[in-house]
Amino acid sequence: MSQLQLADQAGVNASVVNRAERGKDARLSTWGKLFEGLGYRLRLDVTELSEEVGALLVEEADWRRE
Repeated sequence: MSQLQLADQAGVNASVVNRAERGKDARLSTWGKLFEGLGYRLRLDVTELSEEVGALLVEEADWRRE
């Protein structure tokens, strides 16, 4: 499937597909659309693995803002 075909199936711009293929950041909703365009449904199971998860999420958010 070409990038243009996937973009059409997913209802997104071809540049979004190109960015995803290059490993650039994309919203979770965008990944959901891309997977659905490929015939899959993205399903997440979020489970707390430790008591430090909250602190790790704050660190990640701070890192992304920099």
